[in-house]
Amino acid sequence: MFFFILFGIYTFQFKWSSAAKSYCRPKYGAVPKNFSIHGLWPNDMSGAFIWNCDPKNQFNERKVSTLVSDMQAFWPSITCPSSNSRQFWSHEWSKHGTCSGLIQFDYFDRTLKLKNRANILKALGNAGIKPGSSYSLDDMKNAVEVEIGFSPIIMCSPQLNGLLKEVYVCVDSSASTFIACPSTAASSNCLSTVKFPPYPN
Repeated sequence: MFFFILFGIYTFQFKWSSAAKSYCRPKYGAVPKNFSIHGLWPNDMSGAFIWNCDPKNQFNERKVSTLVSDMQAFWPSITCPSSNSRQFWSHEWSKHGTCSGLIQFDYFDRTLKLKNRANILKALGNAGIKPGSSYSLDDMKNAVEVEIGFSPIIMCSPQLNGLLKEVYVCVDSSASTFIACPSTAASSNCLSTVKFPPYPN
């Protein structure tokens, strides 16, 4: 219960790979052309991210062995050089998972289950918002809200001329339910019109 008192919510971050500074397929092959998981990050009561809570609690792939195939598909590292994603998962666990109060299996399992409950690409498509064009920021937020029940935070990449980078949604402290983001959460850095780039080949 200590960690549940320490922080207020999680921020779940869906990543759109086209806004990465570099893109390399994982060593194990292609991944679905969809939003992938960046991470599930605890926030303290002021809305600030907290991290690196237990440096001795290192990532152990054996503890999540039954989840690895789903992690490869939905939580890949797409940065260069190409990798098997293990270092990325280890980073997310060490920096963020250790602050969750969850054991490793539960942290990764609940994150994957949240991903399965929110198909961001489908939600945008249902509103006529598809990769390869530009759209109103408000229209994109409204489309995601229809899917999850709450307005998201849309983030863009300043280094890449404001391309859509990530979609943040807020999650309760049990890491199981989407909730409205509090006023202290991060705010969008996008302009009123967002470029939604096509997925890299």
